[in-house]
Amino acid sequence: MKIEQLFLYKSNNFSQKKFQFEQRRLSFTQHLNASTMIKKLLLPFLALAIVTSSCKKDEDEEDTQPPSVSISTPETGDVVSRGDTLDIRATATDDIELLTVEIIILNDNSEVFSSNRLYSGTSAQMDTIYRANVPANTELEVIVRATDKAGNKGEQSRTLDVVQ
Repeated sequence: MKIEQLFLYKSNNFSQKKFQFEQRRLSFTQHLNASTMIKKLLLPFLALAIVTSSCKKDEDEEDTQPPSVSISTPETGDVVSRGDTLDIRATATDDIELLTVEIIILNDNSEVFSSNRLYSGTSAQMDTIYRANVPANTELEVIVRATDKAGNKGEQSRTLDVVQ
């Protein structure tokens, strides 16, 4: 009887050890499978991130190009009567991104009007109406100035005569 018990004990012990071994092997295999799955899923995203970041404009590149400004109205030499309205239209463009566009009106070198607007994108259209409530026989200078995200400035101006 003792031999049978010993045999059963050894047999059970062996089965238990075999079961533990199989559990560890299975656990290790699952760990490897999970690790392999993570690599398979992670590598395409990593490659995509590298490709996309290399396709972007190099943000470290210095932006030295100022915005371009074009005033369509008024024309230099136009005459405006005191109290009349003045229609100002301008376009600003930048190669990377605009930040602000401002319209400044000077009367004999003193600022009488200012409008400053924030923009995003590479192009902006400005339309402003100004009433010329300034003395007759003076000059108005209309300045349109654009600033890009890097701080570069571009401007254009027009000089008008104010009459009675």
